[in-house]
Amino acid sequence: MAADQPCLSPGLLAITGIRVEMPRSYQRKTNRGSWSQENLTLAKEAIASGVSIKRASAIFGIPRSTLHDHVFQKVVSSKLGPKETVFTVEQEAEIIINLLDLENR
Repeated sequence: MAADQPCLSPGLLAITGIRVEMPRSYQRKTNRGSWSQENLTLAKEAIASGVSIKRASAIFGIPRSTLHDHVFQKVVSSKLGPKETVFTVEQEAEIIINLLDLENR
């Protein structure tokens, strides 16, 4: 990507007509959230049948604090990733077009 081109999200490519290539060499830096929802369900069932939280944590590979929070319903959602966007794709495109226009003045 050239130095004079702005960074755009892939969703804006069709709207703005600017070509952006994203790097594909990402390597995850943490194991946070690497347990499966199925393991969480099985661990919660095991706890309900009398297994301790510490033991279920070791058996199913879920952090003890995470398992504790889910058992005592302190977690609303276990979704990882970025927050919801503030602007729609169209609004972002309009802002970018305006910024590019101001830059060229």
